[in-house]
Amino acid sequence: DKYIGDAIMATFAYSVDDSVQAAIEMLQALEIYNEHRKKSSYPAISIGIGINTGELMLGTIGGKDRMEGTVISDAVNLAARLESLTKLYGASIATSQYSLEKLTNKNKFQTRILDLVKVKGKTEPVTIYEILDGEPNDIQELKLKSGIFIEAALTFRKINNLSEARKHLIQGLEIFPDDKAIKQHLHVLDNLEKFGIPEAWQGVVTLDSK
Repeated sequence: DKYIGDAIMATFAYSVDDSVQAAIEMLQALEIYNEHRKKSSYPAISIGIGINTGELMLGTIGGKDRMEGTVISDAVNLAARLESLTKLYGASIATSQYSLEKLTNKNKFQTRILDLVKVKGKTEPVTIYEILDGEPNDIQELKLKSGIFIEAALTFRKINNLSEARKHLIQGLEIFPDDKAIKQHLHVLDNLEKFGIPEAWQGVVTLDSK
């Protein structure tokens, strides 16, 4: 669709599976490219991909001297927010519940839950997931194992049992000490214990950054 600074936006008309497969192939191509960079003593490049599914408006915008085709909707904005969240959660591919539900074959891909959040500009919470295919096999295995403890911690966070949630997160961190998603969850728990649990708390984290 377009370049946005150091990012690209792409649209997939036929299936969510196409977008996920494209994301995985991008990561595989990046791995090969980073091998070339390593041989030239250049640092490796990492990327984050956000995938969302929903209704949108497609058309041409601009003026007589500068026109472009593009897509506009809340669904598009959420995809951009998910892309930003990949840095926070240490994910290569982050997707929403809406995309995960539309996959033709969910069992084809390795996934784990990341969090239940409200992103900037949205009032409804969204469950976000990580698609692990495209990561190195050893990282996939570690994230799948630690992801079990993230899911358990989320269950306890929803019912305000922060001590039990922390216990599960620490167990997950013992399996995968570099898990940024778990570190983000521990940071949330630290803030809840420091500033108190908000009124009518339902376990949803509000993220104000884009």
